[in-house]
Amino acid sequence: MLGNIGWLHMRCQAQCLKSSTVWAARLGVSPLRSFAAPASKIIDEVLAYARGCKDKPDEARSVLNQILGTHFDPPVGPGAGRLLLALADVEARDNSNWEGVQSLAAQACKAAKQSDGISDEESVLASEVQMEAFWVQTRAHLTLGNDSEAAVIAEKGVEAVRGMFFQPGAEQRRRQALTLANSAVAALQHAVGDFPGADATTNAVQTLTLHGSKSDEVDEERDRFIPDALKQIADLRAAQGQLAEASKLYKQAATAAKTNLESSKGGSSVLESPVHLGDLAADSLLGSAQLAANALRHEEAEDALIEALACAEAVGSDQHPRVALVLLVLGRLYASTARVSYAEGLYRESAKRLGVDKDGPKGDKPVDMPVHSSVAALLCWRFAQLLTVLPKRATEAGTWEERARSHFKFAGGLNVAPIEAVLGDLGALKEGGGHAGLGVVLNLTLRRALPVSS
Repeated sequence: MLGNIGWLHMRCQAQCLKSSTVWAARLGVSPLRSFAAPASKIIDEVLAYARGCKDKPDEARSVLNQILGTHFDPPVGPGAGRLLLALADVEARDNSNWEGVQSLAAQACKAAKQSDGISDEESVLASEVQMEAFWVQTRAHLTLGNDSEAAVIAEKGVEAVRGMFFQPGAEQRRRQALTLANSAVAALQHAVGDFPGADATTNAVQTLTLHGSKSDEVDEERDRFIPDALKQIADLRAAQGQLAEASKLYKQAATAAKTNLESSKGGSSVLESPVHLGDLAADSLLGSAQLAANALRHEEAEDALIEALACAEAVGSDQHPRVALVLLVLGRLYASTARVSYAEGLYRESAKRLGVDKDGPKGDKPVDMPVHSSVAALLCWRFAQLLTVLPKRATEAGTWEERARSHFKFAGGLNVAPIEAVLGDLGALKEGGGHAGLGVVLNLTLRRALPVSS
């Protein structure tokens, strides 16, 4: 009996041979010479199958690489772009291989651009691939700390989408593309601490999304097209101290991401990656939890964190580094509510999953990790703050403080001020303790801690 991989491969071959024979007869050429890429419907089935291989990542890679190698050599056209983006998804979901993710997304964008002589429907699909690929690349570069490269890609994305989606009936996609591209620029500006730029770009994004007025009624159907933008706006508003608006937007983003995630099941839409949507749902809930915790609404914060944890674990393995970011915020909540043993356990587990339970960077380059250096600095500093208030733990607290400082050198938009100014004094948890710091907005999607405006 054929396995799933063999069945899919034979199905693609059969579909291609059937199509090529018909067209070859019309064109008067050999059907073997016109044997080309599988039909879009077959690619849909391949992508749906690969996305369903959550517990079998090697099989997903095998299916996708087999179809790419057989039918897209060289990889050209929207079909190849879709397959390459699916491979990028697998790398993000299972390996946190951000170099691989950005490389595959760049290849997908290149493949989709080479789509001459195709129908309007295929042209829309090619544009969707490019639109998504620019955003995936920007996210990956921001996680890696390649902020200059992220800026270049984000600006290229804005320029590219200005020439997309002029086909009849594609007006909604055009607004969506412009919103996502500008939101990517705003996310980059926020990450590097350019608050004037981020504010101006975000205001433009709000105009595009029809969220320009804070009194706008919630439109869930509209929000389904823009969950990334809603989350990006919420992060910036939280960082600017506009907490009521941020809270509303986090909830809208979570609802939109969860709705899209549900509709993506068994599907293959370029713009409905279950990996990214799962991350985004968890991230939006994490944002709500951080707002609640900062306002000392501890029970509300804990409820949001439990839901965020479930969303993060559902994306892939419950041992994945993405889960560690939720555990980090939960650890901070427990530390601030005197549940010290729980907090210590969560910090240790987070450090283990992120690979920061060892010495930090020694030279002029950050350590290779599944998260940005700002997250490593945040985790190590929070653990040092906890250990500082515990008896006979001074030596260990010093070790974690040293690790935090070494990672903080590569913390992007955070390290424009001393670590104490951002994350608080080491004695901040003591009764009547020291300065609490400006704080950060922890972003799970970017695997990065974002700065807060002073």
